Amino acid sequence: MIPQVIRGYVFNEDWKILLVKHTAEGRWVLPGWHLESGETLYQWFEREIKEETWLDIEIFWELTWELEENISPLPLPVSIYQVDYVSKKWWPKQKLEYIFFADVVWWNFKIQDEEVFVHNWFSVDEILNMSIESDTYPQIPSTLEKNLYLLWDLEPLDEHMN
Repeated sequence: MIPQVIRGYVFNEDWKILLVKHTAEGRWVLPGWHLESGETLYQWFEREIKEETWLDIEIFWELTWELEENISPLPLPVSIYQVDYVSKKWWPKQKLEYIFFADVVWWNFKIQDEEVFVHNWFSVDEILNMSIESDTYPQIPSTLEKNLYLLWDLEPLDEHMN
């Protein structure tokens, strides 16, 4: 089975997005972790963000669909993709990543130093203009750019772009 990773664009009240660098990682990445069994994607993602940052988040439920009365709707990921890469030991590897938009609902921010080397909040424009050669991975700005239209119904994004 391909390992699964849940990541998210976590927005603060200024519509800035949290990115982190892990101690073994030199590029900015979305916060997220490998999925563990026993929880839904949503429970797991919210719990992991809480453990790693002390932030309470809520996945954007506006990005869901209407269902029958006896079926509970769940938020949709903004993207799902497979990443093929080479491990540090030069083994070919794969992982499946689910990407969500989430909002901070309770602010008591504190990064867990064992997992995160450094963090920062970036504007949409800053992320879209990052170098994919040195600053981040290509899927970070491209997934955000392809899904910006989803945010227009939530908040006028043009006033938060800089």
